[in-house]
Amino acid sequence: MSFSADAKVNDTDRDSLHILQLEILPLETPSLNRARLIKNVRLKSVIELFKDADTGSGQIDIEDLPHQFNWDMSDPPDDMVMLRKVGMLPSYDVYSLRISLREMDIPINDHEALRLSDSMNKELTSYMTGFTRPLISQIYGGEDDVAINSFDDVIKLFRDPDVKTSLEKIRIMANKLNIKPEEIPRIMEDYGEIFLSLSYYRRCWTPLSPSSPNSWRRWMIYGTITNSRPTRTCAPPWKKWKPPSMS
Repeated sequence: MSFSADAKVNDTDRDSLHILQLEILPLETPSLNRARLIKNVRLKSVIELFKDADTGSGQIDIEDLPHQFNWDMSDPPDDMVMLRKVGMLPSYDVYSLRISLREMDIPINDHEALRLSDSMNKELTSYMTGFTRPLISQIYGGEDDVAINSFDDVIKLFRDPDVKTSLEKIRIMANKLNIKPEEIPRIMEDYGEIFLSLSYYRRCWTPLSPSSPNSWRRWMIYGTITNSRPTRTCAPPWKKWKPPSMS
C-alpha cells in the first residue's frame, strides 16, 4: 500500500493507538504529507513511507530525515522540530493527540481526523453503557426498557424526560449541581467525550488482559492514586506503566 497525496485518513488509522497520518500536521515537505508516523514492533516512532504486502513496510528513523531530504541541521527545519516532538508521544490515539498537539502549539489541518470513526463509536456503545448506566439508574431507576444505542440517547433522556418521577430527580440533581435543569443536557454533552474516551481505553485494555476481569479497575485506581492521568494517554500498551501489586 502506497500513500497517495489526496488520500483521506482511513478508519483503521483513525482508530489506532500507534498510527498517525502525517497529512493532518502542517508539514512543509510534500512527501512527508503522504507518509505515516507509526510505532514499530520495538515501540519506537518511525516514518512509514510505504507499506505493501510484497515489499513490506518502508520505514525511516526520524533522525535520518536530514540525510534523506538534505536538510541543514545547523538550522533545523520546522518539519524536523515538529516530528521530533510528536515522535516522543507515547500514543497516537485521537484523545491523546488532541491534548498533546494543543500543548505543543501544533495546529492540525483536519480536526475531523482526530475523531473516532462511526464504526468505532458504535462498537464502543457496550463499553460506554458501563459508565452511563449508574447515572441513568439514578434518574430512571432500574427500568430495563431504557434503550441506549449511543451517547446521544443518554443526552435525550435528560433533555426530554417522559416520566414525572424522573423529571423531579433531574431537578434534584440540578439543584445539587447549582444549575438549571435545562442545563444538564449541555453538561452531559461536554462530558460525552470523557465517557467515550474511557470506553475507548477500556476497549484497548481488554484484549491485553482477558484473564483478569479486574485489571481495568486496577489500572484506573492506580492511575488516580499516582496522578498518571490514564485518560490522557493509553500508556499501558507500552512505556509508562507497570502493573501495581494488588494481591
